Amino acid sequence: MINQIVLIGFMTVCLAGCGTLSSRSSHTVEPLFEAFMDQPPQLVRMVYTLGVADTLDITVYRHPELTRQVRITSEGMFVYPLIGSIKASGRTVAQLEKELTRRLQEANLETPQVAVSVTEYHNQHVYILGEVNSPGVYTLEHDATLKDLIANANGPTTNAGWYVLVVRGDHPRARYVKVRHLEKLPGIRVDLHKLLAGEVERTVHIHSGDMVYVPRRAYFFASK
Repeated sequence: MINQIVLIGFMTVCLAGCGTLSSRSSHTVEPLFEAFMDQPPQLVRMVYTLGVADTLDITVYRHPELTRQVRITSEGMFVYPLIGSIKASGRTVAQLEKELTRRLQEANLETPQVAVSVTEYHNQHVYILGEVNSPGVYTLEHDATLKDLIANANGPTTNAGWYVLVVRGDHPRARYVKVRHLEKLPGIRVDLHKLLAGEVERTVHIHSGDMVYVPRRAYFFASK
């Protein structure tokens, strides 16, 4: 009898787990964000300057009627309920959230909690991912070097591997691969230590939409 109870309990757990897996596998993730799914939460705090034609998702906690998807116009603006026109171009996501919060408070909305995410990028940007201290989406400045980009992300972590990989944004699989699998894609590999020391002679040109990835260091344990 006890064995039957244990078996039934085991089957219940399995079925529950299978149902969970099934629901997850049916969930469609936007290709643009698939690569970020195993990155830390701070990736959301993008050091990216919003620009014309970027598309934003805006939500306000406990106010579903204020959920909107907006596109920044050629004037750098968009229209939002209770506020009217608001300037977005030239601001970061964090700055726009702060401005929306302030304007909603002025419109007598009590303690608004605003979240903004970019769903489509249409301006010069680069993804800096992996073992850097501040992974995220960065504005790609004119003539920025690979060393500059690593520095913008506050340098490599103590777990960084020996190289940095540049995966071109137009690679057909680049946006669908999780971060830890980016190193399996073809790209340009540069010795990270030589790069930071200024000893790399090869110039790697970075284009908008490229992914700069620093993999985790591989650890080997010698058996006795």
